[in-house]
Amino acid sequence: MDEKNTSVLFTIDKNHQLEPALTAAKSLARKTQGKLTYVQTDESLAVEPQFGAFEVIRASGTLWKSMSKISQEQGVKMILISAPPQKGGLLGGGMTALIKSFDKCRIIYLNQNQNWVEPRNMLMPIDGNSETRQKLFATSDWAKIYYSLVTVLGVSNPKDKEDQKYSHIYALQAKIYMEERKINVKLEEVQNKSCAEAVLATSNELPNCWIAAVSNSEGTFKTSAFQTVCEQAKVPILISPYQEVVGTGSVGY
Repeated sequence: MDEKNTSVLFTIDKNHQLEPALTAAKSLARKTQGKLTYVQTDESLAVEPQFGAFEVIRASGTLWKSMSKISQEQGVKMILISAPPQKGGLLGGGMTALIKSFDKCRIIYLNQNQNWVEPRNMLMPIDGNSETRQKLFATSDWAKIYYSLVTVLGVSNPKDKEDQKYSHIYALQAKIYMEERKINVKLEEVQNKSCAEAVLATSNELPNCWIAAVSNSEGTFKTSAFQTVCEQAKVPILISPYQEVVGTGSVGY
């Protein structure tokens, strides 16, 4: 990998089953040759260590905050979380608020569907906001590891010509980025008022697929595409926490 991973942390919500999250965590550790550690928080499933497979450390506190704290303390670049999605309120919050504190750590997220696959396909949605490209590095990194085909999905509003223009430009840039790194890639473009709807529909069509996402927010009284995908996806989600850029407004998916 381009970023050195010496450890993979994982945790499972106490209302979820041990599998398939354990299989998923072992796959990540095997592919990165990283040490595997289970973090047992106050909200986690009780798990005993498996000699030669993973160790267990205990942390007082909520699942997401504990994982964020330990990942920062240990400098971990990859974690896996199997947990129900956090709902947002009228003033925001939800999944974006939980993931904000993870900084540069990548997250494999399994929601209540608890589906796991090793990805033959990586679906990378690109919209008309420049920040949507923040997931390019993580997507290319993991596509190399699993020898995945990356589908760049340019998504734009059918009634917004400027959005269509920038979505097309950024999607082409993403395709070239992957080609330069010798990654199998194809480009698709769709027009849909709902980015989440387009992403979910495409992910359901691709066998053994991950969705690559950047955590984002669309402001008060709005539900972001990122939030909807976290709630409804039937496949694993590779999340790159959004990095604040000075001078920008709302964030693209």
